[in-house]
Amino acid sequence: MMSTRASATNTLVFLYKNKVGIAITLIALATISIAIASYYDPFLGLKIKTILLITTATLGLVIMSTMIAYLYEKKKKNLLYQEQKKLSSQKKIEVAMQLYEERNYSKALPLFFHAATQLRNSDAMFYLGHIYHIHLLQEGTRPLAVEWYEKAAALNHKDAIFYLGVIHEDGVTPQEKNLPLAIKYYEKAAALEHADAMFSLGLIYELGRTEANGSIEVQKDLEKAIEWYGKAVVLNHSKAISHLVRCKNKVFYKNYI
Repeated sequence: MMSTRASATNTLVFLYKNKVGIAITLIALATISIAIASYYDPFLGLKIKTILLITTATLGLVIMSTMIAYLYEKKKKNLLYQEQKKLSSQKKIEVAMQLYEERNYSKALPLFFHAATQLRNSDAMFYLGHIYHIHLLQEGTRPLAVEWYEKAAALNHKDAIFYLGVIHEDGVTPQEKNLPLAIKYYEKAAALEHADAMFSLGLIYELGRTEANGSIEVQKDLEKAIEWYGKAVVLNHSKAISHLVRCKNKVFYKNYI
């Protein structure tokens, strides 16, 4: 008895919270009431009353079925939402990473965003930046990439620090290249043993950098290039060994030939 009463109460509460459910219920009750009232109208014939009653009852069933379907979908969506809330922070990041690996960036973004904003997860911040920087690159997305990279870098995320170097070397816009700032980020990432940052520094010093007006921005320095390539080799950077050998050969030929 208590179970039936509780179930009825829960149904009423659920209907009360769903305005569409209330509206459909009221329409159905009003329709059935009209049918019952018409049935007892002395001026209508029995055949018309029967047709009217059947038609109205059918309409009432359709409306009630619609209400039940609506409430079922509503409850199902609510259960799905509750299940998503129960996911642990790590699980959400794992799901986001799986979606990222599948290149489903649009679905990965909200999960990374939740982990970044609600959990302050540095990996999530980095991947938000990386998606805007590399995978969903459009006009106006690079500043977003910088924003998320900076948030992750503030938490000492070495990949984010490295990509801040990349993005400033390439330019947030073509007019905003900032190689000195890029070098600072590369050096900071290298201090955290980021092999790509070491390799990038080696490349800058091996080749040097010249501005569009012809002035030298970074002087060639083979000794520094050798130093950075050597550090990258220690960390097994695949390209660093060939560049290291080339720089050492250049130094040898310069000094002895």
